[in-house]
Amino acid sequence: MIQKAKISFSANTQETFGIGTVEALFLGAVPLVPNRLAYKELYSDIFKYNSHDEMKEKIKFFMKNFDSEEVQTSIKKNKEYIEKLCLGSINEMAQVIKNE
Repeated sequence: MIQKAKISFSANTQETFGIGTVEALFLGAVPLVPNRLAYKELYSDIFKYNSHDEMKEKIKFFMKNFDSEEVQTSIKKNKEYIEKLCLGSINEMAQVIKNE
């Protein structure tokens, strides 16, 4: 029941896009991701962690402050960023196909 989740946690060491984390973000969950792989390009710093200790602190912060304006605004902005990024890529691919 990802629709009820507050946090989507990833500790992946291999990832190309992280569709599960993107899905959770689009359903309103906080994407808590390592500061590596494709995550570095997709997510705001507030959602990235660099160490096990930082990850634990961020989990506590997001559970306590999930409904705050800061967290909800960050979720919204990151979702909009990924939407634009993906839509831009899809439009570019469509243009390439159209011109072939």
